[in-house]
Amino acid sequence: QPDRSGMWLRRPDEAAGAFEVQHVVPGGPAARAGLVRGDHITALDGRPTAVLLLPQVRERLASDPAGTPVRLQLRGGREVRIELAEPF
Repeated sequence: QPDRSGMWLRRPDEAAGAFEVQHVVPGGPAARAGLVRGDHITALDGRPTAVLLLPQVRERLASDPAGTPVRLQLRGGREVRIELAEPF
Protein backbone atom coordinates (compact mmCIF):
# COMPACT_ATOMS: atom_id res chain seq x y z
CA GLN A 1 0.00 0.00 0.00
CA PRO A 2 1.41 3.43 -0.91
CA ASP A 3 2.35 5.79 1.89
CA ARG A 4 2.13 9.61 2.20
CA SER A 5 4.66 9.94 -0.63
CA GLY A 6 2.23 8.35 -3.08
CA MET A 7 4.60 5.54 -4.04
CA TRP A 8 5.51 2.01 -3.02
CA LEU A 9 9.19 1.07 -2.79
CA ARG A 10 11.11 -2.17 -2.74
CA ARG A 11 14.79 -3.07 -2.63
CA PRO A 12 15.33 -5.62 -5.40
CA ASP A 13 19.01 -6.18 -4.65
CA GLU A 14 20.58 -5.54 -1.25
CA ALA A 15 24.00 -5.25 -2.86
CA ALA A 16 22.86 -2.44 -5.16
CA GLY A 17 21.52 -0.42 -2.25
CA ALA A 18 18.91 1.54 -4.23
CA PHE A 19 15.16 1.48 -3.66
CA GLU A 20 13.07 0.78 -6.73
CA VAL A 21 9.74 2.55 -7.25
CA GLN A 22 7.13 -0.19 -7.75
CA HIS A 23 3.95 1.86 -7.86
CA VAL A 24 3.07 5.54 -8.15
CA VAL A 25 -0.37 6.85 -7.16
CA PRO A 26 -1.75 9.03 -9.96
CA GLY A 27 -1.91 12.65 -8.79
CA GLY A 28 0.06 11.92 -5.59
CA PRO A 29 3.26 13.65 -4.47
CA ALA A 30 5.58 11.20 -6.25
CA ALA A 31 3.62 11.47 -9.50
CA ARG A 32 3.60 15.28 -9.34
CA ALA A 33 7.39 15.17 -8.92
CA GLY A 34 7.70 13.07 -12.07
CA LEU A 35 8.58 9.73 -10.48
CA VAL A 36 7.57 6.64 -12.42
CA ARG A 37 7.60 2.91 -11.84
CA GLY A 38 11.13 1.59 -12.27
CA ASP A 39 12.92 4.70 -11.00
CA HIS A 40 15.75 3.91 -8.58
CA ILE A 41 16.22 6.11 -5.51
CA THR A 42 19.85 6.31 -4.37
CA ALA A 43 19.58 8.90 -1.57
CA LEU A 44 16.86 10.22 0.72
CA ASP A 45 17.40 13.66 2.25
CA GLY A 46 21.10 13.40 1.42
CA ARG A 47 21.59 9.96 3.03
CA PRO A 48 22.60 7.14 0.69
CA THR A 49 19.92 4.47 0.53
CA ALA A 50 22.64 1.82 0.94
CA VAL A 51 22.76 2.70 4.68
CA LEU A 52 18.96 2.90 5.12
CA LEU A 53 16.64 0.04 5.98
CA LEU A 54 13.52 -0.18 3.84
CA PRO A 55 11.14 -0.71 6.82
CA GLN A 56 12.45 2.48 8.45
CA VAL A 57 12.00 4.47 5.24
CA ARG A 58 8.47 3.11 4.81
CA GLU A 59 7.65 4.04 8.41
CA ARG A 60 8.95 7.57 7.92
CA LEU A 61 7.05 8.10 4.68
CA ALA A 62 3.90 6.75 6.32
CA SER A 63 4.06 8.63 9.61
CA ASP A 64 5.74 12.00 9.03
CA PRO A 65 3.14 14.80 8.86
CA ALA A 66 1.56 15.98 5.64
CA GLY A 67 3.63 18.81 4.16
CA THR A 68 6.97 17.32 5.26
CA PRO A 69 9.47 17.82 2.43
CA VAL A 70 11.55 14.85 1.26
CA ARG A 71 14.49 15.11 -1.15
CA LEU A 72 15.11 12.09 -3.35
CA GLN A 73 18.13 11.50 -5.53
CA LEU A 74 17.63 9.13 -8.42
CA ARG A 75 20.06 6.93 -10.26
CA GLY A 76 21.67 9.14 -12.88
CA GLY A 77 21.89 12.09 -10.49
CA ARG A 78 18.44 13.66 -10.91
CA GLU A 79 17.09 15.11 -7.66
CA VAL A 80 13.42 15.64 -6.91
CA ARG A 81 11.55 17.05 -3.93
CA ILE A 82 8.19 15.82 -2.77
CA GLU A 83 5.92 16.94 0.05
CA LEU A 84 4.16 14.21 1.96
CA ALA A 85 0.36 14.21 1.68
CA GLU A 86 -2.51 13.05 3.84
CA PRO A 87 -2.80 9.24 3.86
CA PHE A 88 -4.20 7.66 0.70
